[in-house]
Amino acid sequence: MVAEEAAGGTLNSVPIINPGIPRRIVLAKPASTRSTGAVRMVAELLEEAV
Repeated sequence: MVAEEAAGGTLNSVPIINPGIPRRIVLAKPASTRSTGAVRMVAELLEEAV
């Protein structure tokens, strides 16, 4: 998220290697209604990205 600023020298950054930072991505949707095509597409894109 800050790659442009770091590359331009506006911000100093260092990758965190050990220990790593775990993260969880969650997509919540109502169980009472059928998912729209847009929701299904976002879910598919998230799966591909991670």
